[in-house]
Amino acid sequence: MNKRKLFLFNPVNYRIKKIFLLISVILICNLCIIYSSFYFISIKQTFNTKNTAELQKAVDTDNNIIKSFLILSQKTDSGKYSLAADKITADHQASYDTATNYIKSISEQNKNITDMFKIFIAIITVLTLITFLFIIMIFSKIVGPAFYINRLIEKHLEGETVDTHDLRNGDEFEDLYGNVKKLIAKSKGKA
Repeated sequence: MNKRKLFLFNPVNYRIKKIFLLISVILICNLCIIYSSFYFISIKQTFNTKNTAELQKAVDTDNNIIKSFLILSQKTDSGKYSLAADKITADHQASYDTATNYIKSISEQNKNITDMFKIFIAIITVLTLITFLFIIMIFSKIVGPAFYINRLIEKHLEGETVDTHDLRNGDEFEDLYGNVKKLIAKSKGKA
């Protein structure tokens, strides 16, 4: 019954599964953050670019109308057109300044969004590198002992003298390594 419980809840296997689950969750979160930030930033920039283009088109159309009106008022000698032209020119200049400031503001927002996206990418890159280094560290704690145990078994099967030393702190497969050491010691005693 004890062996069955140990088999069903082996702390080493549980720890490895937990570590790989954590790594998988971190990588999936990184991908979700990158995708969602890219999606929202591209939507915002597309919206801003579209609004800027429409506003610029409206400003250009307004400029053309004002230029046409000014040309018309200069061709006619009536005083009422010159007063209206002066008022329209002043109003147009105020509207033009407001629209230009709005276009600059949108362009600045696009630049800020792009800068924020670059910061997001940098953060995600750093998190991904940390995760990658964590994976390498975990794999070295798994693969190193497995390679060492395999080499011990191969040397023992070839009849060479096997010098065993303890595994590094935190290495996996401690139970397996202990059993292999016992097996090698037991077979040396029989030989």
